[in-house]
Formats: sequence, C-alpha cells, structure tokens
Amino acid sequence: MESPMARAMTPIFLRAQMGDRTDTITTTRHATSQGGFSLVEVLVALTVLSIAAGGLIGVGEAHVQRVDRLETRTIAQWIAQNELARLRMNTPSLASDREVTMLDREWTVETRQTETDDPDLMRFDVFVTEAGQTSPAANLTGFIDMGATAP
Repeated sequence: MESPMARAMTPIFLRAQMGDRTDTITTTRHATSQGGFSLVEVLVALTVLSIAAGGLIGVGEAHVQRVDRLETRTIAQWIAQNELARLRMNTPSLASDREVTMLDREWTVETRQTETDDPDLMRFDVFVTEAGQTSPAANLTGFIDMGATAP
C-alpha cells in the first residue's frame, strides 16, 4: 500500500492506469500545486462580463430615452388640456398660436378652430410642439358650446 503523500504526488492518469478508477480527470495535478484560475480563464470571464455590461448599458440608455419621450408627451398633454380649459373659460375667439413655458421648457401651442354641423358647437384642435421640434408632442381635440341659439 502506498503512502498518502506518494498517492497525492502520483499524477491522476498514472493512478488510473494502476487500478484507481475513481478519478476520471486526465490532467496532472500535484498536491503542491496551488488552486486558482488560469490567465485564459480570467480573460474569458472578463470578455463575457464586458459583453454583458455593454448590453446592459444599451438597455439602460434605451430606457432613459423612452422615459424622456414619455415625460415630453405628458407635459405637452398637460399644456394642451390647459389651453382647452383656457378657451372654455374665456372667449374661444382667443384661439391663436402662442408660446408657453412649462417646467423650464419652451413650447409652441397651435390652436385650430373648426365649425361643426351644430352652429352652437365649435371644434378646437390643440397641437403642442416643444421648441426646436417639428412634429407635435401632443394633440387634443375639444368641443366648446359657443352659446345657445333660439329654437
């Protein structure tokens, strides 16, 4: 019977040839070798990690852009609702294009007035565009009673 030290020093593949079939690893490791990762293993792990991190950064950036667009549309919708409420409270003839500042951002409000089949009812389309942009961030349609007519 061999001593435990001699057994540990014998390469695994030699022990397998000598009748010790419990080890299936065919590499040579000695009891004196230190455990750890090789340089190639570390480089592969870092490569995988960097690819995953790059993907996460891209996903995070896309999410931030979506949130920014949602914020822009929400503010524009508030401005459109405010404009329609202003038209309902005041004389609807005040409908015109104007500049508005909300939440430290500049906006252009365009209002279009259209007659309907009912002479007492007027249609108003409000378009809100952020300064520097070409397409509206929000549009809102409302109807205002222009006054009762005699039956």
